[in-house]
Amino acid sequence: MGDAAEGEGSARGEAPPPPRRQTFSYRTSLAVVVPLLVALSTGVVLVRTQLAARASLETLSEALFEEVSRQTVERTRGHLGLALPALDLLAAIDHRALRASDPVVEPRLLAALRANPGFSWVSYADVEGSFSAAYRPGPGRVRLNRSDIVDGRTSLREDDLEADGTRTPFRRVADSRYDPRTRPFFEAVQRTQRRTWLPPYVFYDQGIAGITCAAPQRDEAGALVGVYTVDFDLGALSRFVSEMRLSPRGEVFVLTEDGELLAHPALDTVVATPGEEGRLTRVEDVDDARFVAFREAAAGRTPALDTLERFDFAHEGERHLASLVRFELDEGVVWTVGALAPASDFLGAVEEEARTSLLFGIAALVTAILFALVLADRVSRPLVALAGQMRAVGRFEIDEADAPRSFFREIELMAQALASMKRGLASFARFVPRDLVRQVLASGREARLGGELRTLTVFFSDLAGFTTFAESRAPDRLVAELGLYLDTMTRTIGAGGGTVDKFLGDGIMAFWGAPADDPEHAAHACVTALRCQRALEAMAATEEGAWLRETHTRIGVATGELLVGNVGTPERLNYTVMGDIANLAARLESLGKQYGARVLVSDAARRAAGKAVIARPVDVVAVKGKAEAVRVWELLGLPGDVDEETTRAWASACERAFDRYLARDFEGAIEAWDALLDERPADGPVKVLRARASAFLGAPPPEGWDGSHVAESK
Repeated sequence: MGDAAEGEGSARGEAPPPPRRQTFSYRTSLAVVVPLLVALSTGVVLVRTQLAARASLETLSEALFEEVSRQTVERTRGHLGLALPALDLLAAIDHRALRASDPVVEPRLLAALRANPGFSWVSYADVEGSFSAAYRPGPGRVRLNRSDIVDGRTSLREDDLEADGTRTPFRRVADSRYDPRTRPFFEAVQRTQRRTWLPPYVFYDQGIAGITCAAPQRDEAGALVGVYTVDFDLGALSRFVSEMRLSPRGEVFVLTEDGELLAHPALDTVVATPGEEGRLTRVEDVDDARFVAFREAAAGRTPALDTLERFDFAHEGERHLASLVRFELDEGVVWTVGALAPASDFLGAVEEEARTSLLFGIAALVTAILFALVLADRVSRPLVALAGQMRAVGRFEIDEADAPRSFFREIELMAQALASMKRGLASFARFVPRDLVRQVLASGREARLGGELRTLTVFFSDLAGFTTFAESRAPDRLVAELGLYLDTMTRTIGAGGGTVDKFLGDGIMAFWGAPADDPEHAAHACVTALRCQRALEAMAATEEGAWLRETHTRIGVATGELLVGNVGTPERLNYTVMGDIANLAARLESLGKQYGARVLVSDAARRAAGKAVIARPVDVVAVKGKAEAVRVWELLGLPGDVDEETTRAWASACERAFDRYLARDFEGAIEAWDALLDERPADGPVKVLRARASAFLGAPPPEGWDGSHVAESK
């Protein structure tokens, strides 16, 4: 019967159980030995526990200072860094003698303001002294500002922009005497001839700290024709640092290199002066006794950039832990993140317990040590080895190493259970994303139904004409070829940081930004989409992938807010994303067929990806199932993988033709598209748009037409 049972296990593909060994009861051994040691070893155990706890908490406090400072730096860079792609995009749209009075300027400024909730102002001033801006005078409100210098007088008009797009006059000034060319932002750009951050200052009308980033606008000859600016309310930084949970009495704050206080959870960052615009609070202005003690201890310390420097200081007889991190916001702009907390927030309970435990431990140490060493040698070595393998399994790192063996039956059973668990998890890993499982295991909590709203990027792909193609293949050959295709796509997506959600026949749904946070999820998704196409081209060049020459893959990518989490039933969960953005990505993939494009992305994804990819506008489309139109872009390539100068020139030419089309200059757009078709006669998007523009010559669109096209099919 034993042989039969063994054969049955082998037939099922299970590993045969290891041969039984002579073992001893771990419980019985401890029951005999431990009573002899309890009275003498308790102190040792307590002392070791206290010392280990103290060391762990010291390490934890160091890690916490590092993490909180790093998060503050990243959030500060992330908040203010949004100005850089916005200014780059604004400056890159036109290369001509752009004037603030041009009709295209105000919509662009307004679009940049709306796309970036953290912006307070977005403005453009030209060399003639004209000025145009969009700003937020209060929560949920938008105001447009426009001034022009005529005959030495500056006429100013400001309108409140209502939610329905109507304008309500706010004020009119015949001569405001405002000349943007004399303002610090314009003079700074004229002087540096590049993007410049102005020193932080106080918004006069709001009494809050702010900062401005300015960038030049150049014409085709490279001459300066104007300056774009983005203004930030630095009050957001104080809200950031107030959310940093360093300890119950800890504080995190941000300083300039000149000692100005930019952000603090409790202190005012502006010194108000009656009748004047006020100034930023300097560290020497702060009379908080603990902050003064920190300032004195930090004097003369200048850590290297992005390097945490830890130090201690005393305040009212209590030891405090503190740190400094200097970081570069942008070229030449260096700020400092400071942090402080009483050491007792971390070590108080441990120190009190250590004093009590030490009295008991000293008496037990000498007598118990010999007995403890003998027992620990027999018990600890296999347990430490088991713990090491369990920690690896806890990180979902599954290897084939043999579990440690022991003479104790309980440890032997644990080793066998660990080996069985590793085999089961190895099989389980083939059905779910490994990163997701690692996150669940690391949390120590059971996976439950639930989700959260997060900004992510979704990816949909599909093999063109796969249904017709599959009919000509034998089932086993079709499965093998499709498996090779899906494996290539999945590996490329995984290498790009994406999470494969599901396979939809020959289609793939994936997303970036979850479960692990990825601030660059849009760029990574767009880059990966292009690399998938490149990987498929390489695969089609091989003998086993030759069938791909008969078809091609379309990809849609969209960025926005989605519900991400565990959905399904309490017994069976699926970690996935849901929302309009996921539907939009699927529609963009399908739109590729109508436009003859391989990779289409939403406007939000294109803007978030920034300079990581080269793209050209395709259309403004209201996809099936959505009333609101979105701008759609086609990815043309990666800067390092294509002839960048030629590709960007093509993209710019496409964008200029599309701008003419949106401006209802259909004849001009057709002329531009004809020139493009002479260069690339088979270009799908250009052919589609040219045909539509030709139709509009005979039947113009209605007044108020914004260029959007309704996609009737999926």
